[in-house]
Amino acid sequence: MSAPAEQLPRSAWTDTEPGFPNWPERKINPNDVWGNVLHYPAAGNRSFAGLSKKEIARWLNIWRDYHVNTRGWADIGYPVAVDQEGREWWAAGDEYAAAHSATKTFGNANQQLMAILLILGDNEEPSDAMVAAVNRRLAAWRKKFPNMRVILGHQEVPGASTRCPGPEAMRLLNSGSFGLERPGPYAVSPVVGRVTSEWGWRIHPKTGTRNHHNGIDLAPPKPNQTGVDFCAMFGGTVRAVGNGYRKKNPITGYRNTGSYIIIDGPGGGSEFYGHHAGKAYVKPGDVVQAGQPLAEMGAVGDVTGIHLHLELWSGRTPGTAYDPRIAFKQLGLTPGKAGETVQRSVVGMPIKTPVRVAAPKNTKWDAEGRDRNGKFRSGRPPGMPKGFILVADGVAGEYQWTTLQKHLRDAGYKHHSVDGDFGPHSILSFQEFLWDQGFRHHARDQVWGPATSQSAQEWLISVGEKFHVVDQDWGRYSNLSLQHALLDDDVRN
Repeated sequence: MSAPAEQLPRSAWTDTEPGFPNWPERKINPNDVWGNVLHYPAAGNRSFAGLSKKEIARWLNIWRDYHVNTRGWADIGYPVAVDQEGREWWAAGDEYAAAHSATKTFGNANQQLMAILLILGDNEEPSDAMVAAVNRRLAAWRKKFPNMRVILGHQEVPGASTRCPGPEAMRLLNSGSFGLERPGPYAVSPVVGRVTSEWGWRIHPKTGTRNHHNGIDLAPPKPNQTGVDFCAMFGGTVRAVGNGYRKKNPITGYRNTGSYIIIDGPGGGSEFYGHHAGKAYVKPGDVVQAGQPLAEMGAVGDVTGIHLHLELWSGRTPGTAYDPRIAFKQLGLTPGKAGETVQRSVVGMPIKTPVRVAAPKNTKWDAEGRDRNGKFRSGRPPGMPKGFILVADGVAGEYQWTTLQKHLRDAGYKHHSVDGDFGPHSILSFQEFLWDQGFRHHARDQVWGPATSQSAQEWLISVGEKFHVVDQDWGRYSNLSLQHALLDDDVRN
């Protein structure tokens, strides 16, 4: 008879207190957690089999020291560790987001994925005792996190560049040895049919008025053919379903939508499906995977025939809609060609669009930030001394950061000095400003990472600066929007 599983508390290996609870905003919502990631420590071609508890505790302290003193994290990055003897070691814990899997592509990974450190050498095979301990932990987490369903290797997280958790752990993952699902299709072409209307300005086929079409229309193979289902293009959670005709969509404000389904992907993007017939096959709160049928294509709303109106949003609101052709092209899918799929690592991750939206309407600045004469906007930002000229060219520099520091201090955020060096204290002031404006994807941790970029990009959109898209990737067009915001004195409470 095998020995009972041994679960060791944090105090078995360290006297330090957990670090991540120091940031209350990192508190995990159990309903947001939908998967688990397996890691290894990248400790070289060694074996950890047969090590005593004292020896494992020494290694855990080595890894915590590296994470805290070299990486600058608040604690060891993993919630839990499991060794080759089947012992479970409580590490950073599962109440607050640790620092194990986030990337630029998937900035919220630590809030939406748990993680287990497999204490293995780089090419070491997990023991049966280790696998059993992992499955016990996953079973316990399934009770705590009701939406946890998928298990990944670290190398499968979008944006990760690593061989973690090693070839032997990946072999066991792919053999189904662990008690969660493996990822299904990342993306699916949602319906078989024909493209009848593209994204962009058009004359509405029913009303005859000129308006902007925020999506793409996909009609059945034959005009007004009935009985054609459409499916989810990406996985996620159904936010809203509207069955039947309505004059105004209560979520989007559109007047011609009729029936609709909205699905939120776990990484921050959403999809909108319009005009379905009858009753949808899904309801709010359902977790769906790419390729899952949603409803029958219909003609409910101000339409001229049966079709699917598909919108892709980089955020949660219609204002973040972008041309679906971009996603189809990036994924190698064909609009209207059902059956095509893209096998990617994470179910429901939204497409990351590297494109920008056009500059706001009724402005003299084009999408590149130039006026009719090809010149960038320039001027003295409010509150800056005479002779201080900020050029809005999208190139980050001392004048941009000095202005932001000054405006933040004027708004009451004073962790930093005004010196043009936008370091940790300046970042903290900006993070607190964004937090108070209601944009809270990030922690107030003095690190400008993908989540802080997302909060800043959404704030810029909210004040009307729209040269960029919300993609967690801070670059020229985000700088351009920020420079216009500084010239427009948008940094204020």
